[in-house]
Amino acid sequence: MRVDQQHVSEWIERHGARVLPVEESARFHEVLLRFPWSASHVRWSEVPHRAIELPEGGAWGEWGEFQRAFKGSPVGSHDFLFLMYGPGEPGLLCRVADGIEDLDLLYSSAPGPRYFCGADATETGLILFFEDFAEYDGAFTVVARLTGGGFRQGVGVPTGVPTGVPTGVPTVDPAALVAAVKRGAGLR
Repeated sequence: MRVDQQHVSEWIERHGARVLPVEESARFHEVLLRFPWSASHVRWSEVPHRAIELPEGGAWGEWGEFQRAFKGSPVGSHDFLFLMYGPGEPGLLCRVADGIEDLDLLYSSAPGPRYFCGADATETGLILFFEDFAEYDGAFTVVARLTGGGFRQGVGVPTGVPTGVPTGVPTVDPAALVAAVKRGAGLR
């Protein structure tokens, strides 16, 4: 599993990110399959979208043009990202800036188009917004799905011990996440 790889597990520790169970990746994958597909990625010619070029070098705070474009998309309107490696693998929950800055590193062992969606912490727990998603092409482009501003239904992550998560990898406790966000501590 990719979350077990040393560079990813070290990144998780450094950034206070969390691993979400394989069931969440499978649920996200099911939502993605509702969209038109080409051989290996969403057929963007049939889905309203915005292609946003990632800057070379620097950090999130220096990426003004990218930030404006990304935050103007549904996936960019959230505080957190859920990065999916595949429908049969655990995914990664992280802060938006951390995940976007290191997409190349986090997806380095998963070549080809990769998908992530928005997530928020609420009073009742973590909500994953599977339809607020984007594709990373593995190089320099993020393609964000645009919506017509209609109702977006999030999918709550239940509390309790998640299944399908490798031993020793930090997982998310939604109640603790909500408390941490309220304290302004992000995911740590």
